[in-house]
Amino acid sequence: MNVSDRTISYESYRSHDHDCRLLAVDAAQAVPDRGAFVRAACESEDDADGVLFLALEEGYAEPRVVTTFVNPEGVVERVAPAAAGCAAAWAIDRLGEDTVLLDTQTGTYRAVADGDGVLVESLSEEKDRTNAAVVRDETEASLAAPAPAPDGGRLGHSSLPETESTVSEEPRPADDD
Repeated sequence: MNVSDRTISYESYRSHDHDCRLLAVDAAQAVPDRGAFVRAACESEDDADGVLFLALEEGYAEPRVVTTFVNPEGVVERVAPAAAGCAAAWAIDRLGEDTVLLDTQTGTYRAVADGDGVLVESLSEEKDRTNAAVVRDETEASLAAPAPAPDGGRLGHSSLPETESTVSEEPRPADDD
């Protein structure tokens, strides 16, 4: 199967408190070039403010969701309160739990279902809290994964020169000299 033939499904979440709409992708789906996928998804979904890649980790006392936010330009960014609320709502919807932990690049946050939304609490000493009224849009969608970049979607280039390996179809006779 050609990678560009693969479709990636996503769900849409809207944070009314932060006037933000994000697309949520289960990170169990292989997305070879996340940046290209996000650019294409945000282009096809006019009012999308980015994509959350979310990986459930259920083997803990409180389920965790590893959260990565990618903006419409395809760049990984800090998980803002609106994104945290959408990620929490996605995980709570999937798991049927009232509480989940969000693991982000900037720390771990506890999220609790709170009426019509979620309450996201910082686990740092600042004790920041954000209450996000988040709703899941009724539609689910999918998009063909863009073909991987020529460099395989790597973030950086190797300093080693690329060499082409050759494999002989027939074994050569051993030299007896």
